[in-house]
Amino acid sequence: RDRRQLEAEGMVTIKPHVGPTVAEISAKEIGEIYEVRAVLERLAIGLFVDNAPDADLEKLAEALERLSPALKQPDGQRHIKALDKFYEIMFRSCGNSFVAKLTDSVRTRVHYIRTMSSAHYDARWTKQTFINSQRLAQALKGRDRAGAEDALGDQIRHAAKLAQKAITSTFPRNPHTSS
Repeated sequence: RDRRQLEAEGMVTIKPHVGPTVAEISAKEIGEIYEVRAVLERLAIGLFVDNAPDADLEKLAEALERLSPALKQPDGQRHIKALDKFYEIMFRSCGNSFVAKLTDSVRTRVHYIRTMSSAHYDARWTKQTFINSQRLAQALKGRDRAGAEDALGDQIRHAAKLAQKAITSTFPRNPHTSS
């Protein structure tokens, strides 16, 4: 994305005599972003379960399997790449191109939030993420739409809590970070 597009989406601000800087994000905004994300991704995973060919179902399951070892990386970058691959497959194969287009802006923000919050991953967060991923993998293998939607919804709520914790740790004196 270019600077003007990121600025239009509120991801970059232009400060006089400073230039472009990454916009700060509040805990309230994170809550709102993750609320929208939950709705769109639950829809996408349900459509994926209903519409994806078996080959794409296998690719998505493989992407989930790569997530577990990626969580053990201290910088979180392998984890973020594994998640990006997972979402690429899910949105490409959900059978509704409009859902994928709607998520572009949300995914840009979530990617930024993930990058920022990856420094706050701990063993408890990793364990819960692994549990949620395993539940999702089982639901996908059985083409269990309700189970997949629930597992993904639980993971999104879990990620939102970590992101809100990270933002208040990253910008503790910023009055915009209180919820």
